[in-house]
Amino acid sequence: MTQKILFVIHSLSIGGAQKMIYMVASFFAQKGHDVTIITISDKQIKYPLENNIKHRYLYQSTSKNHSLFNNISLLRSYIKREQFTTVFSFICKINMVTILACLRLKTSLYVSVRNDPRYNMSAFGKLIRNILYHLPKGIIFQNKQELLYFPKSVRKKGKIINNPIEANLPLKNTSKFTYNIIMAGYLCEQKNYHLAIKGFALFNKANPLYKLHIYGNGKQEELKNLIKEYHLSSSVFIYSTTKDIYEKMYESDIYLSTSLYEGISNSILEAIGLGLPVVVTDCSRDLVESGYNGIVIKENKPEAVANSLEEIINNRNFWKNANEYSKKLRKELTLEIIGEKWYKLL
Repeated sequence: MTQKILFVIHSLSIGGAQKMIYMVASFFAQKGHDVTIITISDKQIKYPLENNIKHRYLYQSTSKNHSLFNNISLLRSYIKREQFTTVFSFICKINMVTILACLRLKTSLYVSVRNDPRYNMSAFGKLIRNILYHLPKGIIFQNKQELLYFPKSVRKKGKIINNPIEANLPLKNTSKFTYNIIMAGYLCEQKNYHLAIKGFALFNKANPLYKLHIYGNGKQEELKNLIKEYHLSSSVFIYSTTKDIYEKMYESDIYLSTSLYEGISNSILEAIGLGLPVVVTDCSRDLVESGYNGIVIKENKPEAVANSLEEIINNRNFWKNANEYSKKLRKELTLEIIGEKWYKLL
């Protein structure tokens, strides 16, 4: 039976949650369901939506101010008017708005946790969130660590669904090296680029051929000042987010992530899917067999970053292992397999 399905998120800019919505919404639409994505804070679309997926901006037909009350009120009115059978909400603050908007409605509501729930919220906010998370029909987590953070009464509503790897990704040529190291993600405190730059500075002293390429939107000035301070202007480069990130990764030898916290990083997953060895901090250990397809840094210190990069480049088996690990993961995390897990929720 055809269902009316709504996805709720703040925007359709380039990001991990947005990409996941695009992939799952496309999967549902291909199954013949009526799919709509509504964005609360931004009407721009960075991902090209398929023709059978509708997009609506919450404030497109009103001059009301953006406020918590208006977000809840307008979203509730829209869901009631369109009579959606199932609603999926992504990202914590949007989840809370959507839960309140769906109170006592007959629609089935699922919320998706997309980042480490320990961060980016006050103690009072976490308390309210944990209370509200008792109300939806289900909660989708990306990994076990996210699930275990919550009380048992919330965990019993939880289901772990991994992110998929896109089909037809090229596989890294293990005999061709470019001396490029790549990072990708929003330029913010969470991603901890300061650690990466300082660690790369130590690594670069003994390995001057290598370049570090950082892709992401956000404030660049502070990072550029740090690059100048460490005399790395000819070795470290910052670019805006690109839709061609796969090509940039394919042209690199190593993927580096120094995040302070993560859910499941799509960028790391994509790099692993391409067959790149990865160097990551401990918060991203889920997808990495340290010492096999990459290295998990146990201490967030520049020396640890430098030593890990050095260990990778001195052992060519990392590229061979990363290729084999990629082939295995591609079979386990196809869009069809992951999409079916979401589909079973309907």
